[in-house]
Amino acid sequence: MIVIRHGKPEEAKAIWDVRTRAIRGSCGSHYSPEDVDVWASAPMPDDYAETIEHTDFYVAECDGTIVGFGLLDPAESKVEAVFVCPEYGRRGIGRRLLIAIENTALEQGLTCLRLASSLNAVSFYRSAGYEVRKQITFQHPCGFDLDCVSMEKVLEE
Repeated sequence: MIVIRHGKPEEAKAIWDVRTRAIRGSCGSHYSPEDVDVWASAPMPDDYAETIEHTDFYVAECDGTIVGFGLLDPAESKVEAVFVCPEYGRRGIGRRLLIAIENTALEQGLTCLRLASSLNAVSFYRSAGYEVRKQITFQHPCGFDLDCVSMEKVLEE
């Protein structure tokens, strides 16, 4: 059974591992092997546990194992991330994480959410009601660029 709950700071490494596995397992269809390797090899930020503790950070857990996560930045009205382990893909986990994020956004009075989608995730977000705004280049904090798609959704209660 999949449980969606708030992440805990002590889970930072397990959550980062989900991110790495998701990038390596799901992004090769739209990015070069070199881009995937650079992206997946980016080190976990020093303040990642603090980010988990002090933000609207959700994890998906299956039998005690974290298999996905999602993060809301309400100050920017932005979905920062949704990642699911490839072996748990296509089970509705990403959608459940996104719903948790959207519900939290609504509770905080937000009416619209934005995000920068990786190329492989555009259809996922589109199926959840997000609309493409434009192609962009995401400048990763580790100093590399990724082609992405700016997307937006008007939230409704």
